[in-house]
Amino acid sequence: MIALISLLLLIGLQASSPVDAKKCPELYRRYSAQHTFCLPANNTCSILKRGVTDKDKKLIVKLHNDYRNKVATGQESHAGGSAQSS
Repeated sequence: MIALISLLLLIGLQASSPVDAKKCPELYRRYSAQHTFCLPANNTCSILKRGVTDKDKKLIVKLHNDYRNKVATGQESHAGGSAQSS
């Protein structure tokens, strides 16, 4: 479940961050000049959606709270690799 929440947040953050293809920060160039951040935009792609909708945000918060409640009440046996509450 944490993986799902992380994935949704990552998609939302990436979709809401405009990228200027003319500028490639050192952070990305140090890995490769061919890093996707450094490449020009693909004009053949059309963005169908951008960002995270209010419905998506509510789902993310609900999933987070449900999981957090399971951990807090001891119903989650794995606890996401973290120590369980006492």
